[in-house]
Amino acid sequence: LTVQNLGEYDFSKFLRHFLLTVKEKPVQKPKVLGIFKGLIEEGGTRGASQNLERLFEASELYAQLLGEERSHPNPRVAEAALRMNFYSETHRVFLLSVLDKQSHLKQSDVELLFRATEYLSFRWIAFKGNAQELEGLYQKLSHDLRREPTSETVQKIVDKIEKAAPSDNIIGEFSDLENSNLQRYILRRIEERFSGNTTNWNEHLSLEHLCPQNPTGDSAAFWEARIPLDDDESYTEIVSMIGNLTLLEKSLNSSIQD
Repeated sequence: LTVQNLGEYDFSKFLRHFLLTVKEKPVQKPKVLGIFKGLIEEGGTRGASQNLERLFEASELYAQLLGEERSHPNPRVAEAALRMNFYSETHRVFLLSVLDKQSHLKQSDVELLFRATEYLSFRWIAFKGNAQELEGLYQKLSHDLRREPTSETVQKIVDKIEKAAPSDNIIGEFSDLENSNLQRYILRRIEERFSGNTTNWNEHLSLEHLCPQNPTGDSAAFWEARIPLDDDESYTEIVSMIGNLTLLEKSLNSSIQD
């Protein structure tokens, strides 16, 4: 049942994320089974059954973070989880602890922690920050919350997240981001902000260049004449900026060509 809760998701990745919420030291993938063996031995005669129960409960919560077969009952929490899944996985280390302790937290605190994590995860990846460092931070915040799941702890965690998140000055121009997942995320968030509607976060939409990346034939001169370039810029660099991108339904995208 534990495996079924996660569908086709990499079960070993879930195990490792779970152990990061249990252990305060780094957990390397090759050592996962050895760590579980130690947990079972610590539990004595009921060690095996106790750990199976913990894994089953954690897998139900982790499934809500995946949002494929099931989602969190709070729409704001569920939507934040789906958005982050487009560009991140490490955030689930911390958010698994948030869901595990949600019975001790106000719903507004749960929403706040998801929103803060989304803020941090996007900025960290946009900055191309060290993935191991971010995982270590999530692990530490996870244990902070587990030790004392209160509103006061939540606010302290949010303060730490804000301090750790790369600023606009460090990240640079968001329009220059090359990560297609982050580009898609930004465009969807803009759409939601101006339309007032929640975008369907699935793969039915593709990222399309308005001015084509590689115009050919007569269209090449047409498009290049419409792109103002400085001496140190190239057509390829300009058309890859987010201002030249849009989200289109895949069927429409394939039909309009250049």
